[in-house]
Amino acid sequence: MHFKALAGACLVAAAAALHPARAGAQAAKSDSAKQDTTHAFTAAAEFGGRDYLGTFNPEQRGKFIEYRDMPHGFAVPNLFFGYAPGDGFRQTSLAATNVGQLDQSLHLRTQEPGLYDVRLEWDRIPHVYSTTARSLYQETSPGVLTLPNPRPTAAAYNLSDFLPAVRSIWDPVKLSVGITPSEKWDFKADFTRIGKSGDLPQSMTFKGSGGPASEFLAPIDQTVSDMKLSESYAVTRYQLMAMYDLSVFQNAIPSITVDNPTATTDATSMAARGRMGTAPNNVAHTGTLVGGLNLPMETRLTGSASYASWRQNARFIGATVNTAVTNPLINQLPASLGADARTTVLSGGFTSRPFRDISVSAHYRSYDFKDDVANQTMPIVVVADRSIDTSITVDRMPYTRTNGDASVRWRLASPLAVSFGYNWNGMKRDPEVRDRARVTETSPHVSVDLTGLYWATFRATYSTARRRGSEYTQQPEEDNQAFRRFDEADRDRTSTNLLATVTPVDQVTLSGSWDIGHDEYVNSPFGLQSDRSAVASGDVAWVPNDRYTVGASLTRELYNNRLLSSYRSGDQPSNPTYIYINNNQDAITTTALNFTAVLVPDVWEAGGTYELSRAHVHIFNYNPTTPSGGTAARNTAALAYDFPAITQNLQPVNVYVRWKLNPDWSFTVRYQGELFSQNDYETAALQPVTSSFYFLANNYQNYDARYVTITFSFHPGSLRVLRPTL
Repeated sequence: MHFKALAGACLVAAAAALHPARAGAQAAKSDSAKQDTTHAFTAAAEFGGRDYLGTFNPEQRGKFIEYRDMPHGFAVPNLFFGYAPGDGFRQTSLAATNVGQLDQSLHLRTQEPGLYDVRLEWDRIPHVYSTTARSLYQETSPGVLTLPNPRPTAAAYNLSDFLPAVRSIWDPVKLSVGITPSEKWDFKADFTRIGKSGDLPQSMTFKGSGGPASEFLAPIDQTVSDMKLSESYAVTRYQLMAMYDLSVFQNAIPSITVDNPTATTDATSMAARGRMGTAPNNVAHTGTLVGGLNLPMETRLTGSASYASWRQNARFIGATVNTAVTNPLINQLPASLGADARTTVLSGGFTSRPFRDISVSAHYRSYDFKDDVANQTMPIVVVADRSIDTSITVDRMPYTRTNGDASVRWRLASPLAVSFGYNWNGMKRDPEVRDRARVTETSPHVSVDLTGLYWATFRATYSTARRRGSEYTQQPEEDNQAFRRFDEADRDRTSTNLLATVTPVDQVTLSGSWDIGHDEYVNSPFGLQSDRSAVASGDVAWVPNDRYTVGASLTRELYNNRLLSSYRSGDQPSNPTYIYINNNQDAITTTALNFTAVLVPDVWEAGGTYELSRAHVHIFNYNPTTPSGGTAARNTAALAYDFPAITQNLQPVNVYVRWKLNPDWSFTVRYQGELFSQNDYETAALQPVTSSFYFLANNYQNYDARYVTITFSFHPGSLRVLRPTL
């Protein structure tokens, strides 16, 4: 009934809008012609309503509204207002999308080309984590989550109601000012404020890995403020730019305190509640200088230098909230960290064309990170609000990364060009923290381009890379010394890429790509052994005439990585029969169709899209040798087995018909559907309470969403609204 009423109201509005236009069409056309030369105001809008068909309950909407808001009822997808005085130089515009929704945006701009450009943008971004969460925690004050006393039973958790949608919302607002007092000088200032609110699923353990442990909704109240200033000077021969960036992060909730779901009294074995710190307040300053120099022979030199200082000295939260844990050294803990990190970036570039058919380029970049703290040693550490550990020294992780590349491009003939290049990437770390002091990777590559043909374009690229490093020392020392971290291990990589676009006849365009990658970790006794990928895609577009277009595409992605690992036990830390091999296989297939049709020129048009995406994840595990040598329980625990397959399917469809009532008004009926289904053993049967673990039990449910949107557009040609990007 709601949809029928909505459709009836839209049809009445259509008749009201159409009647005066038809009654005085000639007069309106004449008046419009006069106004076009004098009127300085422009207005455009798209408005109407949306209603869902069938049953679509709130718990099913999690994945559907993950990054958007799709309410039923009245909707204003687009608004636009513009003003330009008679001189035609100055312009002011206001554009808005999804007005009144959680994902609405606003874009205000006023400018006079060559003099100033001022923009104000607001682009709200929602992120829904779940619509199926269940929890008995109550936030009694900011960052404090409590449970009833006595504690609820497991049945009370499992039978509790679903919570409202669990989401976080980012509210970024950006003011940009550009002033160009002359052709040589250009000043820009950007002020951005991002407010973050909502909740974020997190977890805490109250005793150890065996539980009890609890998942909860941590409240968010954060603000990021950023100011960027730049001044540039440019003439034909050279260009200079200076920039300054100030970034301030503020967190109104410095800690989260959570009740233990199984205990109400503090003890040295387990606390009645736990507390954890959140991201601390911090500030960062960055200064940058950039320059460019133009030389003869189409030669250009560029360079930049940047220095940043990051500071964080927020007060530590209390060492523990457990009243049963006492130690005189707690009073000797420092009040704050006094962290100070610094980054230095140097880069340079060179491009030249010494000969008509030969061009060369080279680039170099160095990034250096150093950090320090005023209080590097803590006299004691309280573990999980229950036990005291010995003093620790805070690890520092300085590193330096340098990379460069050089390439030569040679046009052999009019349509054929060949490029040769060489990339170099080096990383220097503290081996006491990150296992290796130096890691270096070199990568030569070659590409062949066939361009300039009106009917075809081809490109083929092949590269190979070799990464090696200094002596490897596994950290921490008690770990298996044969394991290798995948980002530091020796690696051989090959990559092949093919691109082609062919137009056999003017009405048909075919395009395709093929990417193959292979990483082999050649000197890793344990850890990641290999990583393979293959991605193939093809598109076809058919335009039989200026009234119809048809398109189709197919993409197939395959990923396969192999891991060699070992089950660890107390008395069998390196049992060779406890070794197992893990193979992770991912496959994604995406098919898409689209069409547009002008049924009656300037009156009726239609279009639509359909997409089918299928994802399949399968993890295969096996032991090369049957586990033995330990107790029966440990031999069983070391036995590897396959995990059930995980599948996801998504099928969105969008079909519309548009009726242009007159040059100023159009009426659109749009049918959209989205079918989502998944089979994930990890969450399919998840309950809020499992043994001593208390979950939110988040799980995206399957859904079949179908809805109709009816909209009117006033001045549709002016609705060129794009969501701003902050």
